[in-house]
Amino acid sequence: MVTFASLVFMLPFFLFSASGGLFADKYKKTLVIKNTKLLEVIVMLVAAVGFAKHDVGILFVALFLMGAQSALFGPSKYSFLPEILQKEELLTGNAIIETSTFMAILLGTVTGTILVVHKEFSLISVLLVSLAFAGWILSYMIKETQQYSSQVKIRCNIFLDTYKVLLKSLSSKKVFLIVIAISWFWFLGVILLTHLPVFTKEVLFASENLVLYFFISIASGIFVGAFLCRLILNNQPDTKYSPILLISIGILCIFLYFSGFIIYQYFFVALSLFVIGSFAGFYIVPLYTRLQLAPEETERAQLIASNNIFNALFMVFANVLAGSIYFLDGNAEMIFLTAGILTILLGIYLYAAFS
Repeated sequence: MVTFASLVFMLPFFLFSASGGLFADKYKKTLVIKNTKLLEVIVMLVAAVGFAKHDVGILFVALFLMGAQSALFGPSKYSFLPEILQKEELLTGNAIIETSTFMAILLGTVTGTILVVHKEFSLISVLLVSLAFAGWILSYMIKETQQYSSQVKIRCNIFLDTYKVLLKSLSSKKVFLIVIAISWFWFLGVILLTHLPVFTKEVLFASENLVLYFFISIASGIFVGAFLCRLILNNQPDTKYSPILLISIGILCIFLYFSGFIIYQYFFVALSLFVIGSFAGFYIVPLYTRLQLAPEETERAQLIASNNIFNALFMVFANVLAGSIYFLDGNAEMIFLTAGILTILLGIYLYAAFS
């Protein structure tokens, strides 16, 4: 059921991300943001009906629509930053976006899990609708953007649109490598957030309550790393450290594999996750900033949409990889070990390519 739910949520990213990018380039991005946030309110109302009736079918429909809303919203969310910020402010802007996004994911995961365990479905509905409504209201407080291109063509064929938009990532090797590097961040995010609870229970033999502290370690690390890169890079989106940071993250993932043999293992895992988060925060912010500055202004959202499709593909790959390891009688330790080795190999390749 969990795997199917993940697929239902991810499918719209492949279907509608291109449309989100085209809308954001053709029309004012603030207009797209307002409309997609209104759509979010409607989707949350659908979810509330599903919870009220305890209807799994309605909830799956809401999950699919939530994925569609996210796919349409994402390109505007990232591509409008260069229109409202100076170039030297982009690194800080992306640090805020990335930190708040990841913390929202963690907070939602933890809060949702606690409320579902206690069967507080009414409270879940109230929170979903309230937060969506607040987001819609706040969208009207965003600084208006003026850049748009009426020459952008939106076709009725979403598959052709997706193909055309994907070509944006292939426009140059450098852009494609940045997209792959960003997508790997989300690959690691799925690996850690999905399998850390299992790792805590089956490897560390600890209470699942400890997972909350591990999540806090990751989130705190991302916060520190995202803002530390602003100081070290002096507000310049330099990606020269990205391969080394990725290799370091891979090594730390391998350390998690051996954590079961280490004294004070809880502290070791928490510290490792904090450092992983710090490196990841430092790693991802300059990459997103470079991606925003790479294309022409009239194609920026389409490139972001292309990146989002690759992000979704890598997240699906993370689930497939983990599922394959479990199928072969592996465990969460093996997943972290495999992810660590693959991360090191990609880091070495990026080091050679960026050099």
